[in-house]
Amino acid sequence: MSIDRYVYHEEDTPTYTPAGHDGTVNRRLIGEAENFHLVLGTLEKGAVARRHSHSDLEQGMYVLEGRARIEIDGEAKEVAEGGVIFFPVGVPHRIEALGDPVTRFLIVYSPPLKAHPDPTP
Repeated sequence: MSIDRYVYHEEDTPTYTPAGHDGTVNRRLIGEAENFHLVLGTLEKGAVARRHSHSDLEQGMYVLEGRARIEIDGEAKEVAEGGVIFFPVGVPHRIEALGDPVTRFLIVYSPPLKAHPDPTP
């Protein structure tokens, strides 16, 4: 077994755009773990993750760079670098990137997302 399976750089992972997201490029940094996925999300200014919920998982986000307007269950708040966001199972949420030029999130899903999107060409 090679250590390169466990230690690598973000540029080594393919990109994809999740369904229901505009102006978003994600990278599954850790996508093979049994109990969680770790994703790097990069959103252009004005990018939107349309209102949705996850019926089978929790989602946590850490703002690495930029700002975003987060709506959770009908309430809204702006979060900036260093902000932490939690989306419980089944709770509707929406994200709009306000950072210029981008907003970057470190995202954890637990359990892992069932959908495995195709890489962006």
